[in-house]
Amino acid sequence: MLINFFFIFILGLSIGSFANVVIYRLPLGLSIINPPSFCIKCKKEIKWVHKFPILSWVYLQGKCFFCKLPISFKYPLIELLFGIIFIINFYFFSFSGLDQDFINFFHFSIFSFFIIIIGFIDFENLKIPNVLIKNGILINFFFLIVINFFNYNLTYIISRLLGAITGFLGLEILVLLLYLLTNKYAFGGGDSKLFAFVGSFLGLNGLALTFMISIYSCGIFCILALLFKKIKKTDKIPFAPFISLSAYIVSLVSNIL
Repeated sequence: MLINFFFIFILGLSIGSFANVVIYRLPLGLSIINPPSFCIKCKKEIKWVHKFPILSWVYLQGKCFFCKLPISFKYPLIELLFGIIFIINFYFFSFSGLDQDFINFFHFSIFSFFIIIIGFIDFENLKIPNVLIKNGILINFFFLIVINFFNYNLTYIISRLLGAITGFLGLEILVLLLYLLTNKYAFGGGDSKLFAFVGSFLGLNGLALTFMISIYSCGIFCILALLFKKIKKTDKIPFAPFISLSAYIVSLVSNIL
């Protein structure tokens, strides 16, 4: 059993390495395939021997092999994060063959990949790429069809469809009402699309719980950050990290229940 977790962890590290590429390149409009991985400072292509997740960063002492400039600790941290997340996913969605349990694990891992990437991109750039939302929703509905092929459930289908619609329209209406009252936009344009993505995976109940947890967690963070003078009242706060974390927690809790 432990060997299974080991291989899942290695898989997670590798996915985390690819996630670093997506997080850096997508906001810049760069291809996530070509050119191969390169140092973002000297632009030289990274040798294959220096692409091993975490180990290469430690071996190079956190510096580029060519220009010797520092490589952010963020990169091995994200790789480790994905390794841990894949272990958690496997623990809650364990499988022993190419059956429905494997499909559930595969789908949840893809969902995890998307929401984590979206959270980091919004944190760093205050924007959510539409391509991630569109592809994420399409993938969710593809798996919706596959899952119902094994076990048809009309309620499950309707809940996911309504979750996607409500996730988008619900927040858009709330944003409009708050704008009419305060003359300010309380949320970014990508947040409603992200809720649509979350709703297409979790359904109506999971969407509602995700919304509440994300609102409360963001509110607590802002209050504490203001008290400790880490942010100003005029600062823009990325909401996607709170949505992503909340959606992941709700996904795990929903599986237990």
